[in-house]
Amino acid sequence: MDGGHLAGGSLELAGLIDRYGEELLADFQHHYGLDLRDIFVAGSGLSPRRCMALIAHLPHDAAFVAAWRGGPQYRGWDEDRYLAVAQVNAIRELSYLYISAHAKRRPAPPEPIPTPEAETRRTSKPNQFAELMRRARTAASSG
Repeated sequence: MDGGHLAGGSLELAGLIDRYGEELLADFQHHYGLDLRDIFVAGSGLSPRRCMALIAHLPHDAAFVAAWRGGPQYRGWDEDRYLAVAQVNAIRELSYLYISAHAKRRPAPPEPIPTPEAETRRTSKPNQFAELMRRARTAASSG
């Protein structure tokens, strides 16, 4: 999303709209009070270059940013949220260590508060198409 395309971002914007159109439509309305469909209206002032600039500066809680990062589970996860979760997890771990050192029986360790990345790793599935292509290439090279 560097906006440096020769066509003023038209091709890159078309790709983003193809992939994230629903999210961009909602974000433009919510954050900027603009209708993304106005890009097709002559004289609206909404050019591909301007759209790309607005997309590049959407806030962390935008639907597009969440979808671009991997899905709705990323919605609202900014630096502050990650730091807060890290602090809570650290306090819980320190409390566990203190209690473990002073108790006769060791308690169960605390479960960390999950982040979107941890959830994605736990539920992600390998790309089936890529696996089929790998197998086909292996079969073609050995046969």
